[in-house]
Amino acid sequence: MRLMAASRWQLMATIIGEALLLSLIGSLLALLFSRGILLAVHNYTVDNYQLSITIPHLHSSECWLIASSMFIATLAAIIPAIQVYRIQVTKTLHHA
Repeated sequence: MRLMAASRWQLMATIIGEALLLSLIGSLLALLFSRGILLAVHNYTVDNYQLSITIPHLHSSECWLIASSMFIATLAAIIPAIQVYRIQVTKTLHHA
């Protein structure tokens, strides 16, 4: 991207934005997967044991989990973003 005239800050923003997007998608998929498992367990226990398991709605602690996973993803993306920020394209191409 640097060869296509992207600034260093644009590269950093892209890397951090990708990390945030992946974190958000992963968190939402995990929530959907866990709800699906709860639904399957609920149906199994109702059919076989006549027990009902309530499937809770989105809880505030789950919102905090999503926010904390996005924060951790941002922290994890800072190191590669700084490394990309420090790359000097001319030296890299010269030694290639």
